Amino acid sequence: MTEHTDAPETGDHQVTTQVGPWLVTYVWADDAAQGGPIELSIKPAPDADPAALARGITTSTLRAIPLANVIEARKKAQATNQQRHNFVLHAATQEIRRMVKEDPRPGSRGRPDLFYVMVAFAYAIQALRSKSPVNALAQATEADRRTAENWIRLARERGTLSSPTPGMPGGKWTPKAEQALAEYMAQSKEDEGTN
Repeated sequence: MTEHTDAPETGDHQVTTQVGPWLVTYVWADDAAQGGPIELSIKPAPDADPAALARGITTSTLRAIPLANVIEARKKAQATNQQRHNFVLHAATQEIRRMVKEDPRPGSRGRPDLFYVMVAFAYAIQALRSKSPVNALAQATEADRRTAENWIRLARERGTLSSPTPGMPGGKWTPKAEQALAEYMAQSKEDEGTN
């Protein structure tokens, strides 16, 4: 009997599990898909014993593929990701509103980098959910569309939001944005501890 790993390695649109000496990769059409994958590939694991690979892919290997488990794990991961996105979207839009309220017209000094980090997170999540993410961002932050477009442009210029790509039409937040957010959250916790 062929064994498989219980914890699949997940990506945005694919999951990989190991079944005996084989790596099985499951590919979904998009992150919103709730059903099964549209593609499966089976390749030798990099550290596989050549003797175990000598027989090739057998019917036992195919029967051991944990398709139902992988689909269920992906659904759970999507639900968790949805909750995280809801939290981040709410926090980012609240922070954007607060910053705009405190400094409605920053003039030539501009807004701090943290502002564009929040724009990157809010816009990227809106782009996953809305056919009109600019309007959704503007509405959520109580800004007009032109202002929201300018924020998005500046977030890209500051390196907190990537350019649009196939599969990510609004772009996504960058590692620079993730790092800045982590530093901001660590500082916030530190500030709370001193009060």
